[in-house]
Amino acid sequence: MPALCALRRRFGSAVILPIGVVAALLLGRPAAVSAEDVPILGYYALTELARGGDDVLVSLTLQLRNETDVDVRQARVSVERPDDPSDDSTDQQASDPESPDRMFAQFPAADIRAHGTVRLSQNLLIPASEWASWQSGRGPRLAIAFIDDSGQPVRDRLALVQVGEIPAAEPF
Repeated sequence: MPALCALRRRFGSAVILPIGVVAALLLGRPAAVSAEDVPILGYYALTELARGGDDVLVSLTLQLRNETDVDVRQARVSVERPDDPSDDSTDQQASDPESPDRMFAQFPAADIRAHGTVRLSQNLLIPASEWASWQSGRGPRLAIAFIDDSGQPVRDRLALVQVGEIPAAEPF
């Protein structure tokens, strides 16, 4: 803790980041909170397209990399709505994480080859309050779902690094 105080005195404030995020920033590589849970790493970029009333139309572009030796087939990435602590519903649809009521959007299913990269892009209409939250640093809440090689469903949150822009894929 004394080291943190010394940093604050020297630099005015200190920001503590997980080592994976620091490495990603220094090396220009994607980072994830836990590569053991879901070995999909990557980046995301957001662009505001239009405002109308209480809603904002945004473009969300993802670049995902499969860090495993196994192809990931039919991966579905969803943009989840924030949890509503006032909702104590026990309704099956409300508790199903893939229910349309629990997400803003879902990208079309994509195959991600072993050590391969895929780029996904979609426009979504979100509440202005959610857009403000994303701009203040929280970012979109992303999840990925797929069936693994043993036939078991896998679903987990994605921890992607925000970048200003993801260039279009280059032709081969």
